[in-house]
Amino acid sequence: MSVNFALAPQVSLDDLVDQNRTTVKWIYDHARDFGADPNQIYIGGHLSGAHVVGLLAVTNWAAGWHLPSNVIKGAIAVSGMYDLEPVRLSSRNTYLHLDDAAVERNSTLRNLPDKMPPMIIAYGGQEQIEFQRQSREFAETLQARGDDYQLFFYDNNNHFEMA
Repeated sequence: MSVNFALAPQVSLDDLVDQNRTTVKWIYDHARDFGADPNQIYIGGHLSGAHVVGLLAVTNWAAGWHLPSNVIKGAIAVSGMYDLEPVRLSSRNTYLHLDDAAVERNSTLRNLPDKMPPMIIAYGGQEQIEFQRQSREFAETLQARGDDYQLFFYDNNNHFEMA
């Protein structure tokens, strides 16, 4: 199933992430209605979708969402940003309007739970250096914590080819 979500600047980053969390809740609650298993939810995304995937993977589903804490069984994040401080300092913040609190709430690496779902992280060697750095940092953090992850590097791929 592919989902769509509103994009900034039409909505805030908090709203965008909440839309995706609401989607996971809806899929879990209605999976059997369309022949799916609610205990087999896997997510994936590229670019802003990878950022959202990271945040869905760190969501405390039991608190506030009334879902099993391990509702996400695995995730694929391709060419994402996992700490938004560099974004806050960039020209992109002219339309994202991130302050310190928004960066904290919306950065995967700042909200890691005790256990992450299995992750695949991928990036390309022809992407901007920040996408490469953040992908490596995310993988290194998961490795240091003993989380289940795989890192894929595609040396000749640019940001758009990674999709």
